[in-house]
Amino acid sequence: VSYALNDTPNARPIIRVAEVMTGKVVFETYVTFAGFQNMTSPGRTRWMPDGQAILFVDVAPNGKTGVSMQDFVPGQDTRASRRNVAGFTEGFEVESFGISPDGTRITVSHIEHFRSIKLAQGIGGR
Repeated sequence: VSYALNDTPNARPIIRVAEVMTGKVVFETYVTFAGFQNMTSPGRTRWMPDGQAILFVDVAPNGKTGVSMQDFVPGQDTRASRRNVAGFTEGFEVESFGISPDGTRITVSHIEHFRSIKLAQGIGGR
């Protein structure tokens, strides 16, 4: 099972993979920390269908969010294999994502921030 948690002393999210039956952690990697993200969840993970890689919400050093992919090899540091696969563009704050069953497509949801003022007239309580 893959999951994310906060490494509070080092101010960064950690992604871990643990064996379900024993709880033993067999893989760990860190998500880039580029300031606090108030709407996104860096480290949110999904498995590639073949189980050979993990995709996750990541943060670039410039603060832009996207989806990165990293090879999964139990007991090994595979950070050198990390690559950006979606997002990381201006005005596109990744919130979540999904992977097609064959692993050829990714669907990404992003947050849109709207602010507006509305005027209501003629409200007299009648």
